[in-house]
Amino acid sequence: TRRSNGNFAGISTSAFSSFFRINSNDNSFNIIGLDFNNDKEGPVISRNRGYISYARHQKINDDWFFAGGISLGLYNFSIKANAATDGSGISAGAFDGNGGLFLYSKNTKLSLSVDQFSNAKVRPLDQIIQLNRHYCFIGEQSFTINEYLKITPSVFARYMEKNLNRYMQQTWAL
Repeated sequence: TRRSNGNFAGISTSAFSSFFRINSNDNSFNIIGLDFNNDKEGPVISRNRGYISYARHQKINDDWFFAGGISLGLYNFSIKANAATDGSGISAGAFDGNGGLFLYSKNTKLSLSVDQFSNAKVRPLDQIIQLNRHYCFIGEQSFTINEYLKITPSVFARYMEKNLNRYMQQTWAL
């Protein structure tokens, strides 16, 4: 759980994840999991997500693995009872899901994913909240300099369509 102080008091994020490796052998393995998170924006607004996940990892050769996974779950937006809601609590939810492909070795990782693929809409009050579908690419390459130093530059790129205006968000990091 992460909480804020001062002007941001009452804002917090809590998360729980648990993943289990099943049916393992030298060439492949499967992972199932559960993931829950909660974002509170002050004493009134709360967003909750819960997912069930499955991934399959398959050995391609001695150095490389290929993986594919999917997570399906629910998104819930709730507002506690207050004067703005005429004294009643409000809650609205939607189906949510994510999927991805992953190619990796000891030093290289490449990933493509589709997040919030249902493109769902939630309307707890008068405003519609759109869970915009977005596509992500992540790449990493590790370089071992010596036994004490390893450098891993990475790239993250996200593409999202929103209200017919297309834009690209890029983050470059070391």
